[in-house]
Amino acid sequence: METLAFIREAYEKMSTRFGLNDLKAKIDEEDEKLKDLIEKKDAVLAVMGDSDSSSVENLYKLKELNQDLMACNQDLTAIKDVMDNAHSDEERAKKQLLKLQLIMNEMQVKIRKNRLPAISDTYDEDLAKAFNYIHSIEKLIEETPLNVQLLNATLKDAIDFVYKLYNNVNNVVGMAVMVENTIVFGNKYRSTYPDIDSELTRAELCFRNGEYTQALTVAIATIEKIHPGSYETLIKENAKSAG
Repeated sequence: METLAFIREAYEKMSTRFGLNDLKAKIDEEDEKLKDLIEKKDAVLAVMGDSDSSSVENLYKLKELNQDLMACNQDLTAIKDVMDNAHSDEERAKKQLLKLQLIMNEMQVKIRKNRLPAISDTYDEDLAKAFNYIHSIEKLIEETPLNVQLLNATLKDAIDFVYKLYNNVNNVVGMAVMVENTIVFGNKYRSTYPDIDSELTRAELCFRNGEYTQALTVAIATIEKIHPGSYETLIKENAKSAG
């Protein structure tokens, strides 16, 4: 009975928020079942007190009563799980929303900090789509009743998209930093080798156009002409000394 009272109390608090009105009939049904089982228990105990009653028959009735009680308890647990899951999904969505907002902020700060001329042809469109996902989640959380199924589906799509965009931006930023370090390292040879100056200028042009892969390829090939096979070591040492 205490479990049922707890479930009723939880239902009163959560039914409107999560649109769980259909659970009321189930709770009432389990309430009636439980009352019947309590009466049945009292009857079984009364029979067991009768010295004329069969011990085998009593054992059977106790077993049957126990099975009915277990079934009722399982039904009540299932009802409780529905409410618990709805509440847990809402709390999870709020935490994930905050993470997505922080990731979007970090991503934009990283781009501004590195002063990248471009990310990709679809970056602005992707950024707008990511923010639309976030706004959709915010709006869904504000609605009552909360559509948990739609919230979870939207959240999943948002997480997949934002994290993919975040990884792409990180890759581009990392590549851009490598290009800059390579060009900075090669600058010391520009006055000595005209072809080095020409190739680094080409790498810079690719960089300004947002063609970071091409810029890195050209820059690395240029440095390899001067120091074959030692690119990674030279650039790391140069980056450390510059820092």
